[in-house]
Amino acid sequence: MARIFAAPTTRVTKQQRKDEENVWALDLQTVINKAQPGDVIDLLPGEYVAPVVIAVSGTKDKPITIRGPKDGIARMEGGRTREQGRAGGMKPTDGDFAFIKIFHAEHIRIERLNFENCWPCSIFVRSAQNIDIRNCRGRGSRYFVYARQTNNRDTNGITLDGVNWMQDPYFEMWDGKVTWKDVKAKPDHIDNSFFNGAMFGSFDIRGDVTIRNCEVSHAFNAIRMDIRRKRIKGTKSNPRISRNRHVRIYNNKFSFIRDNAVEPEKGAEDWAVYNNRFFNCHAALSLDGVAIRDYLIIGNWFLNTERPGGRPKQKNTGGKIFKFLAPPHLTDDMEPAPRKGLWSVFNSVQARTNYAVEGRSAQWTDRYTLMGLYPKEHPIEPAPLQQVFEFMTWTAGMEVTDMVTNEPCFPRKYTAEGGRVSGHSVSEPVFDVTPFQPNLSAPLGGWNGELNRTDAVKGFTSTAFKIKRRTGKSLTFRTGLPHGASPVAELGLKDI
Repeated sequence: MARIFAAPTTRVTKQQRKDEENVWALDLQTVINKAQPGDVIDLLPGEYVAPVVIAVSGTKDKPITIRGPKDGIARMEGGRTREQGRAGGMKPTDGDFAFIKIFHAEHIRIERLNFENCWPCSIFVRSAQNIDIRNCRGRGSRYFVYARQTNNRDTNGITLDGVNWMQDPYFEMWDGKVTWKDVKAKPDHIDNSFFNGAMFGSFDIRGDVTIRNCEVSHAFNAIRMDIRRKRIKGTKSNPRISRNRHVRIYNNKFSFIRDNAVEPEKGAEDWAVYNNRFFNCHAALSLDGVAIRDYLIIGNWFLNTERPGGRPKQKNTGGKIFKFLAPPHLTDDMEPAPRKGLWSVFNSVQARTNYAVEGRSAQWTDRYTLMGLYPKEHPIEPAPLQQVFEFMTWTAGMEVTDMVTNEPCFPRKYTAEGGRVSGHSVSEPVFDVTPFQPNLSAPLGGWNGELNRTDAVKGFTSTAFKIKRRTGKSLTFRTGLPHGASPVAELGLKDI
């Protein structure tokens, strides 16, 4: 095992090496090519402008580590304009720009690097396993990480831990200078499709993805994982999905997300989304047209204080927590995708938007949600009191039970429709939100991430129940848990 230094140039100054003795340094690509299992590649401070390819591998016990300095910044400067980010479209391939490309490699760790102006991708992964990206920062790219695989070699075992990514540092999407339709690039609209990406995007990868402790802000999407429809087998009531499997998303902060924060496309199996904070996300959880087997949403906090887009007359500014399949006349009479095991339990929401609107689902079970609605005298954007649900198409497979909200007519206005909606309405606010001054550039927009229960809802507690998994294991929830979000350990869960 060796410690090797890389520098923007091969000339190393006293300031760069500081107290190191006998430091020698090569360009980053040369150092990577020489790396052996267990080697640590230390980048000296400075601006790196030459993209690199990683095609060497470490081992489970001896990963190859590429890391930035503890003092100073190793900046990966792509030098690309966002207009160049249109290349590759929604699914970039090998030939599209990425500052780091990882091909057929295993056990690679990337730490403490800063990426700027890397359109369309900062890091591109193809047919690689056990890639660990920690404490990196990104500004300006269509995707921070994009992953694909070949028919002969899977991509799996990707971890993003402590990544801080801001796609739109000028806040153009949230302010409405760039509209939702501009990003979608519909005909006869300005093409700003370079924003139509995510911090983590993928196409048809096997899975085993962990995203934790990350902060994503001012982006069109945060997580977007797509698969081919042929990966969906089984029956309508018991689907089997062979890609996008075993995904864990937890302890993250998502704010000012213009479209969707967490979005599987077409299919997802064995996902758990828990203990995240969502602030002002147009649609925090997008599930429209997605085949699902075992998808858990547990103990998350959601705060929506305003609508996205900045200009009230724009379309696609309504917002919601759950995005389900739209009505038949808007989706060419598409049937809801097959689902089994879609659960959302013990979540806290304070919003001036709906929990769900105009949605359909083959199956969905929601329990012990605390849903606070802002009054029409909302300080930022006065509007009529929102409903928890609006224009929903309820089916026998949809069940919302034991929700507590301050919507005056809940739940009686929904009981005449299909499915099951039950719970309690309280006349007082559900949460006592600590006042804060909104700040577009602050973490979570200045929100401290807390939704403190008021006395009006503290008396509501759960009864025991289990969630059965396809693996045969069950999650067991005991009697007496408070409604709303709690850390999973307080819910009695160790392994999700």
